[in-house]
Amino acid sequence: MAYQKYNVVLIPSEAVGIQAMEMSRMLENRGGMFVLNGTDTYPHVSLYHVVLDPEKVEEAISALREAFSDLPSAQLKQSGYRSSDRGFVSVGYEKDEYLLGLHQAALRSLEPLWSREILEVETNEVSSPERQEVFSQSGWDAAEPFFDPHLTFSRLAEPNPGIVTEMPLQNFSFVSDLVGFFELGEHGICTRCLAIFELHKK
Repeated sequence: MAYQKYNVVLIPSEAVGIQAMEMSRMLENRGGMFVLNGTDTYPHVSLYHVVLDPEKVEEAISALREAFSDLPSAQLKQSGYRSSDRGFVSVGYEKDEYLLGLHQAALRSLEPLWSREILEVETNEVSSPERQEVFSQSGWDAAEPFFDPHLTFSRLAEPNPGIVTEMPLQNFSFVSDLVGFFELGEHGICTRCLAIFELHKK
């Protein structure tokens, strides 16, 4: 059975989305491997990377719509810029109880649907026994307790931890009223929007 990768995400406010695309364009000149554009490379904050048989996508959309139908909008508070040893440059967000709850809602709703086939194909790519256990439970090694909410601007071909000192200080905190379900591409890019769900505004 073939599977594909998808992403359940929080969609940033319009203002923050524009700022993220501007930051991404700036990083392109410093070796960025992709540029956020809102067309086929969308700004987002991942809640759950999930692998599915494409035939189960509509069922997944229905499950997510139900899971998020009664949840209020999410306040995301930035915690600073980061540049990882894998080259990803992002702004992090505080992992509060509510944001963790949204992550858990996505996990629970898709638990019966995700493709266990990935466990046989990609097990050796997981880095530690702890992440391996999380990976075996959800198909994503960054799920709880490793859930780390962030908005990625780009990925540098050559990792550069010092790049964060060159980035202009901006406010990336926002309230998100929208959850999106996207196809997931290389470097964790959201390439195509398959569904959007509205959260209740606080």
